[in-house]
Amino acid sequence: MTLPRFSRVARTLASAAAVGALMSACAMLPSQMAVPASASGPDLDALFVSRAAQTDVMEVTASRMALQRATRPEVRQYAQSMISDHTRTSTELQQIASQIGMPVDARPTEMDEKKMTALSAAQGEAFDKAYVKVVGVQAHTEAVTLFKQEAAKGSNPALRSFATRTLPSLQHHLQMAEQLEKTVK
Repeated sequence: MTLPRFSRVARTLASAAAVGALMSACAMLPSQMAVPASASGPDLDALFVSRAAQTDVMEVTASRMALQRATRPEVRQYAQSMISDHTRTSTELQQIASQIGMPVDARPTEMDEKKMTALSAAQGEAFDKAYVKVVGVQAHTEAVTLFKQEAAKGSNPALRSFATRTLPSLQHHLQMAEQLEKTVK
């Protein structure tokens, strides 16, 4: 085995280990996007704004990484869609929050930072699989739940309307990710 081939094998093994750690961490920790079922009214609105903003930032950042690192064109195409759509929704959410005087904390959660670290360590097909699983399926499953909850129980009409209008797009993102996940396995 030549040295360059050995390095490629070592990178692949390291990438697989990083993806495995990411998947294990995501499976074991409760969702940080989850909002307590008892949350309602202004408390729900504040949690919704914060978590929706954090998720948009994580998805856009991870999708920019995917444009550079994904091996499959369909993964890069999905990433470009996520950048466009989540940049738009992030801007709209920030405008609504500003109008109603609600602060937006878009700093990534500890779990989001762990996801990004593991994604940045992944290479090749392992990156594609991890990106689709974590940013595509898991993040959008959580986002659909979050937006449904705000649409049904939020107290601010502008935020409820935003959640209701955005929900079909998030559901479409989830469907696209589930289809994509079947092709990258």
